[in-house]
Amino acid sequence: MAKSTGMVKANWTAFLAELVASILFIATWWTLWSSNAAAVAFSGAAAFWLPIFVGFGIVGSISLFFLSFGNATGGPMEGMQMMNMWALKATAISAVTLIVWAWPSQTWVWVSIVGFVLGFIGTWMAAKDMM
Repeated sequence: MAKSTGMVKANWTAFLAELVASILFIATWWTLWSSNAAAVAFSGAAAFWLPIFVGFGIVGSISLFFLSFGNATGGPMEGMQMMNMWALKATAISAVTLIVWAWPSQTWVWVSIVGFVLGFIGTWMAAKDMM
């Protein structure tokens, strides 16, 4: 059972893992956005739901970037637990959406998978400090 009060010190390993994961996610969608994959996402039968799906991946990767800095500063236990929960959600949402969006390019699928693994390890290491 996790402690509910107190302060959590900065966790640099979790910070670096989540930061690298978010940079990998941002590089993936930046590359896909600048290629023909963006045009395919916004046309045809999927023109209604796919832009929303892509938006979740973009917002999730940017939010993971900013949430990773919470591990570098530390803070109250309650705030760190909430931040860690949202970082895990951002990692999962970004990984799933970017893997689906990058499916035609297997290189970017593997970059997204590596980003998911690093983000998950970062959130696990941050949660380990709170137990």
